[in-house]
Amino acid sequence: ELLEVARPFPPEWVHDEWLAALAAATGRVGVLREATIDYRLHGENQIGVTRPTLRYKLGRVLQPRGDRNALLARRFAILAERLAALGDRVAPDDLRLAREKAAFEAERAALPPVRVRRVGRVLRLWRTGAYRRFASRGTKDVLRDLFQPA
Repeated sequence: ELLEVARPFPPEWVHDEWLAALAAATGRVGVLREATIDYRLHGENQIGVTRPTLRYKLGRVLQPRGDRNALLARRFAILAERLAALGDRVAPDDLRLAREKAAFEAERAALPPVRVRRVGRVLRLWRTGAYRRFASRGTKDVLRDLFQPA
């Protein structure tokens, strides 16, 4: 059933993230407390966990924005569109949240390249609780959006 709603897989999404998002929106997702795989970190990992040293954290805040925010905006617009197309299979609150997340990411993608011109928009999003609700790192992403070079 999940594959019926997941296909075609959008190229902007990693397959397991896409499946997890659609499973959560159309069915149920459970948590297994026991380990079912052995995740190994090595120098050749293509995607995955990075050890969060202080240097790494500062580097993430200060790395150029590049296409990251535009990609997030596209990804969540695609998810919101797919959920809308699924009709009754998706709870109205879940669709509303997906649309709000897509709007949040679109607003972040549209932040001006000049840092000082971002301040008002970022603070407005922070005051409304949008970073807490929709950013992967919460208030740390406020700092990222304020200080990252264009």
